[in-house]
Amino acid sequence: MFKFKKKSMLVLILLITSLFVVGCLDSKGKKIDKLKEEASSLISNNKLDEAISKYDEILAIDNDPNILMNKMRLNSTNILTMEILTIR
Repeated sequence: MFKFKKKSMLVLILLITSLFVVGCLDSKGKKIDKLKEEASSLISNNKLDEAISKYDEILAIDNDPNILMNKMRLNSTNILTMEILTIR
């Protein structure tokens, strides 16, 4: 009887922990999605420095190589734009 209670308690603790982890991951995913939308909007409005900051926020949450690559591309575009404007 005691073993059954102990196993039941362990299963309950694991279930609660699993639900907590899934909830945290879902919240993290929603925040990342929101930041990606904000970055896209900023890029559309040619606010590249602010978009790069949004990518930095995403990378602080999740070190996704795709986001890092997008940030590097955006940074390169920003540098090229600045150089073209300086030449004119």
